[in-house]
Amino acid sequence: MKRESKSTVAAWILGFILAMLLGGMVYIFTSSSFEREVPEIAFPKEIEWNLKEPLKIQVADESGIRFVEISLF
Repeated sequence: MKRESKSTVAAWILGFILAMLLGGMVYIFTSSSFEREVPEIAFPKEIEWNLKEPLKIQVADESGIRFVEISLF
């Protein structure tokens, strides 16, 4: 049996790492879990707020926002 040289083993390891990185990048760019579009936030034209009542803000997102909670301290 012929032994593989260290450079051949290193090339296989480097090729495997590069393939994993490429696969991860393809997953990130094609997956629907990662957003590509910026969410849209719409305020009324004039805001008069007494700090006690809720402020009406419309938030829209490509993936569909289910719940948004914003707290001011």
